[in-house]
Amino acid sequence: MSPKLNDQDDACEARSRELEDRLGLLETTLKEVLLSHRNMEKREEEHLISYKNMEKREEENLISYKNMEKREEEHLISYRTMDQREEEHLISYRNLDLSHWNMEKRKEEHHISYRNLQARTSIIEAQLEAKTEKLTKVYDMMEYKRCKGA
Repeated sequence: MSPKLNDQDDACEARSRELEDRLGLLETTLKEVLLSHRNMEKREEEHLISYKNMEKREEENLISYKNMEKREEEHLISYRTMDQREEEHLISYRNLDLSHWNMEKRKEEHHISYRNLQARTSIIEAQLEAKTEKLTKVYDMMEYKRCKGA
């Protein structure tokens, strides 16, 4: 073999090794890029799952908030009902007080009526007694005249 061919052959082999090294580096770089790409896809999937979970939590929070508003409204209705009942009780108590006052007044009126009736009865009894005495005197007088005249 000639030195020129040897040099060319060596140069070809050197070039071939250089290309193989470059090819190896490219393959390694490609593998790293693919691995990096897969990792990015995984992170993207994780972010998507995380985002969906956040959306789900947001929906749950919204439902929870609406339930809280509903309970608050129910409490307000309950408080209004309690206030209304309290007002009705106050009215009932006032009515009871008025009724009691009216009963006391009627009791006083009945007591006054009773005393007036007793007073009238006493007057009538006195008048009746006076008339009875008068009648007794008249009767006695008639008896006396009848006895005297007989």
